[in-house]
Amino acid sequence: MENSIVSYNDALNQFIAIKKEAIHKLSDLGETILSLFPNSDVDSEIYNKLIDKIKNTIDKLKE
Repeated sequence: MENSIVSYNDALNQFIAIKKEAIHKLSDLGETILSLFPNSDVDSEIYNKLIDKIKNTIDKLKE
């Protein structure tokens, strides 16, 4: 039984680490997009949708 608990804790810790890494990478992606198009020279509707999707995904991962 103790091995099951250890395995569960290890899996949970790995899952949390993966979520944190995903949040970090998505944040980097958002920052990169913002730096590439600082004045929203691209179609603002597409640009805003992309940034919103990234923000929403980060928020979901933080839950």
